Amino acid sequence: MIKQKKIIAGVLLGVSLFSCITASAATYVSKGLTGRSSESSFAYLGSGSRNLKGTCTEGKGIARAVQIKSWAPDPVVASVTLNNGNSATVGFTSQSHATNGEVQSYYLRWNGTSSNASADLSLTD
Repeated sequence: MIKQKKIIAGVLLGVSLFSCITASAATYVSKGLTGRSSESSFAYLGSGSRNLKGTCTEGKGIARAVQIKSWAPDPVVASVTLNNGNSATVGFTSQSHATNGEVQSYYLRWNGTSSNASADLSLTD
């Protein structure tokens, strides 16, 4: 009887730990950006559904998730317009590799309407 209780307790603990781990979303890059044109460092996101999240802290502007492309302009894969105080999230699908096998990375871009416009942006699961 004591062994059964220990096994049940162990199973419950394992299930609760697993649910805590799977419930947390990964943040690949997070950065506060300011001005008319600013960018974050780049990050590898792997393949799958990802989110561009943004909160405008002053002014207004456009937040973008941008994919790095060699020998070509970097395409915008997601964008959202933000005004002072509001938040928004938009989803997109990231690719781990291009058709030529090149590893794909992404970065954040902020284009504020003034030099003081700012936002807290992130790329997450």
